[in-house]
Formats: sequence, C-alpha cells, structure tokens
Amino acid sequence: MQIPALFFGPVTMIELRGRNALTSGIQKSAINEGHLSPFGFPRDASALAEHHTPGKAVHLFAIESYAALEELLGRPLPRPAFGENVLAGSIRDEDIWVGDTLRLGKRA
Repeated sequence: MQIPALFFGPVTMIELRGRNALTSGIQKSAINEGHLSPFGFPRDASALAEHHTPGKAVHLFAIESYAALEELLGRPLPRPAFGENVLAGSIRDEDIWVGDTLRLGKRA
C-alpha cells in the first residue's frame, strides 16, 4: 500500500443554508508526516466526540476510488473530498473490510 498523502484538519464553522454549522473536520490540509495513535492523529479534529476513540480514529480512502467517482459525477473532486486522513494507493475498496487492521508508516 502506498500513502501519497496525509491530511489533518480542525473543526471549523461554515454557513450552511443561512445557519452556522460545524464542518466536523472535513476541511483538511495536506501534511508531510504525523504520529498515529489509537486515538487518531493528534492535530486532527472532529466535531463528534466519539470519532477519536480506538477503532474510529482514522479515515482511509483509496486514491483509485476517486477516478470512479469523478467519472460518475462528471467532474474532478478536490483531495480530500471525503474528510479522509490517509489517501492510500495500490489498495482497492473490495479488499478492505470493517474490522481490518492496517499498519502504516516507518514502523509498519
């Protein structure tokens, strides 16, 4: 598995249909490296308190899935469009199952 990008992001306030709403950490920025703990990446945030718990700490998205979604939608999508922390290459959605454990990084 290749890791072409990592993303962290704060919780921010946006206007949605004339009302203030939290982004829940969807608006993320690319980073060069980060320490991943059982509770996620330390500088990543979520408006949902239950998000950063063991087993729910990181959102991985397969880079190959972007091409299929862009073709379906007929337009390019920004990265990260889905709030992912890890953009992974050489991995397919059909090869990953709920409950799978993946190792990332230098100590993997």
